[in-house]
Amino acid sequence: MNNKEEKIYAKDWHKVYFRGEEVKGADVGTFENIGAGYAKDFKTVYYNGKEVKDAEAQSFKIIGYGYAKDWKCVYYNGEMMKDAEVQSFQIIENNK
Repeated sequence: MNNKEEKIYAKDWHKVYFRGEEVKGADVGTFENIGAGYAKDFKTVYYNGKEVKDAEAQSFKIIGYGYAKDWKCVYYNGEMMKDAEVQSFQIIENNK
């Protein structure tokens, strides 16, 4: 992940933007870029400027390598992984 990827969101007093396009419905006051294309406000999670459906913002966290999770689901690049088990899901590192 490089600095260009981290700075793809912007905001002014009224709106939040992703690569120059408005992020519809985003709350400016609570919006934060959490990295790897993900961002959130007090109620919604976003990936590349689009809402991540059914993601729970308060418990949402990035795991790494495009993976993230909340208390009920695992996500890969902003898409829910329907059968992934949240409590046991983990990244397997390369043992080189």
